Parts: sequence; C-alpha cells; structure tokens
Amino acid sequence: MIKIDQLINQYNLHSALGKDIDFILKIILFIYKDIERKYKIVFEMLTDNPNLWIKMAIDADEVFEKENLLVAEYRPCKEYPFYRIYCYKYTEIGALSKEAFLSFLDNSLETENHLTLHYRYKNTSWNEEFSLWEDKLIKKLAGLVDVSNGRIDNTKIEQTIILNGQPDGCIVCGQKASGYISSIIMQEKALFIIAHTCYKHQKLAKQNPSFLHFMSNLFKMGIDFPSFDMQNKIEKNIVTFIIDEIKRELQCDLFNNSIYNESKNEYTLTFKRKSGVIIILRLNTLMDYGYMVNKPNGNQFQRIDSAPDHKDIQFFPDHLHRSFTKIGKTHDVESSYTFGFPLLDLPAIEKMINKLELQEGLI
Repeated sequence: MIKIDQLINQYNLHSALGKDIDFILKIILFIYKDIERKYKIVFEMLTDNPNLWIKMAIDADEVFEKENLLVAEYRPCKEYPFYRIYCYKYTEIGALSKEAFLSFLDNSLETENHLTLHYRYKNTSWNEEFSLWEDKLIKKLAGLVDVSNGRIDNTKIEQTIILNGQPDGCIVCGQKASGYISSIIMQEKALFIIAHTCYKHQKLAKQNPSFLHFMSNLFKMGIDFPSFDMQNKIEKNIVTFIIDEIKRELQCDLFNNSIYNESKNEYTLTFKRKSGVIIILRLNTLMDYGYMVNKPNGNQFQRIDSAPDHKDIQFFPDHLHRSFTKIGKTHDVESSYTFGFPLLDLPAIEKMINKLELQEGLI
C-alpha cells in the first residue's frame, strides 16, 4: 500500500475536500505505476489519519469494510482507468474504532468479500484500458521525464512530480498541449512539479505564484500551496545573500567587487577558488543569465547560459557549452536543465569546477 499521509503534508492538502485530494493524487499516481500491487488497476493507499479517511469517504463512489480495513473507493474512468482505494486500519493500537466512523457515514458499512473484489478488480475491459493508457502515457511524458531527471542531476531539486493531463496533454482542459509549465515547492527538500499545458492555460498559469496555486484557484480547491517564488528578476536585495552562499558552498572568495550594469540592470559576480579556477556569474533574469568557469589563466573552460542561439537542443534555451575550441568559438552544446537562479543551479556549476580541477590537476 502507498502511505499517503506524507503526500498530504507535502502538498498541504489538509483543508481540501476528499474529491480534490483524489484529483491531485490521481494525476500523480502514474509515478507509482511500477510499484508492486495485487491488481494492476488498483492503487491502494493507507492513511493513519481518521479525519482524512472520513473526508475521502464522504466523496467516495463506495464505502465498505474488508479485512479489518475501512475502504473509500473511487472508480476508474476513461481518462484515469484505475481504482483509487483509500484505507484506514481500525484495528491498530490507538486507532479510531469502526463504530466511531458510523456516525459520520450516511449509510451502513457493508462488508465486501474477497471474491467479489477479485472479479471487480480483474475486470478485463478496465485492464485493457489501463495497458493502453500506460503505453500512451510513457510516450507522451518522455520529454517531461527527461527534463525532470535533468533537474535532479544538475540542480538542487531532489524529487520531481509529473502531473498527467488527459486525453491530449493539458493538465487543465485536456486539449492538445503545446508546452509545459513547472513549479517548485521548497520545504525540507526541493520538489519540482511539471505538467503539459496548452498555450492558453500556460499563459494564465504564469500569472500565479506557481502552477499549483493556479490549479487550486481554477478548481476552487482552497488549498494553500507553499512555494519557492521564482521571480523573473533577480532583485538587488538578494545579491548579497547569493554572494555569501556561493562563497560558502563553492569554497571560493569574491575576486573583485560585484559589477552592476545599470543600463541592463545586471550583476556580474566573479569568484576565485584556491586552485585558481575562476567562476563568473552573470545575473539578470531567469531567461537571461550565464555561469562561466574559466581556467586560472583566464581562458574559458565551460559555460552555462540561456542565450537563444541553440534552438536544436532538447530543452531550449538553457544550455551547457562543454568545451571551447578557442575564445568565442564553441561546440558540444547540450541542455543544462538549469533554472537561472544560481543557488538552485549549484550542482551544475560544481560539475564544471570539478571537471576542470580534475582535468588540470588543480585539486
């Protein structure tokens, strides 16, 4: 069973209705598609919170008891061809008794036997629908999986959640998706949320602090999502903080006073490590930035930037120049999967530094 209390905490869903919690969970459950389960089309979820189970039961398609569990069942549909069953084990020490739940339910609690559930969950048509859905989903989400893995490998993101919209992609309306939109939740770990959207809802979503705020407002869920506010502009008041964190995490010193270009409203920060490696950060907006790692003699080694000059890369425009034939001439360009905010992108910067120091014997 999938324990969902941590997910409820992670998404701050405590105040949401049962149907809204189910909506959020069903669009992320495909990340558990490879988890071992008794029936392919059934995702069993367990909560230790009686109040949560009651909310799920109120909006459920069916409520019943089986094997010392109270079950709130949500049925499959064409867009999401799988059951979601939310369970509470009333026999655990300290758990709320079965009798205590009856006062919250409008009807009596039926007991489902194993054979009845077996035939229900082995339903041939729904299993076929699920297989088709799964195959289509893997192909449709391949790009989002790639960018999610890239974020984990190259930034401070530790976990990603891909939201799945049916039938043609847009998480909001289901129409043909033309791109994707993402959001970051910063709690104990940095969580990256990403989903396909059509142009209309991509534009509307960008007017909100995050995509999940947009979803909550659109469907009137009343859910308070914490988020990391990714402002388009890197404001002056956080440049000092960035300098202190870069010095600490990359073990370097500010090589000279930061240079502020008033006409561009842009900072250029130059740092130097004990090895002599030079790190230059150009900070303007999340769509206009650059991270340069140079050799001690000043020659360029590698660079990450967002210049829109390599449209053939997979995730345009953020890219890494792996090498330089000579100053100004580049080749070997690939997606960098970076955000444009250096404190989130530190792993990518560290990779460039480590590669240079190892290659030049500067360690």
